[in-house]
Amino acid sequence: MPRLLTHHQDPPGALIPVIEEFLADCCLRGLDPTTIEWYMYAVLPFVRFATARGQTDVDCITEGTVRAFLAEKSTQVRPRRVDHYRQAVDRLHKWLIAEGRTEGDPAARFPRIRDGKRLMNAFAEAQVEALLAQPDTRTFILCVRLRAAALC
Repeated sequence: MPRLLTHHQDPPGALIPVIEEFLADCCLRGLDPTTIEWYMYAVLPFVRFATARGQTDVDCITEGTVRAFLAEKSTQVRPRRVDHYRQAVDRLHKWLIAEGRTEGDPAARFPRIRDGKRLMNAFAEAQVEALLAQPDTRTFILCVRLRAAALC
């Protein structure tokens, strides 16, 4: 089987062959190629991070490592992307458990990471006056309902 990660600089340790098996299993299960590619690009930085901290075996990876990795990523990317990293690491560990290679999932306790709720800006005074000046009250009611629906 060709190596899936040959174009990357492999960190030392036993984790790269495990990641290659995980990605090969994803291929065999018929996952979308873009999903597999995302797993590769999301899990490999985690492996590098763990390896740099001396965790070169799947049983050595701790919740603290996952927490530190996600904290570091949170300073580099948006919350939604951090959650993608969390999901990829979690899926890897769920696969490791199913394969009988480890007993615990250090990523399982981390909840979904969400973006903060984005609030719409309030109407400017000129906008409210323009709406109130409308001769057709249905236009005003429609605009208010659309704005209210967008906020929910």
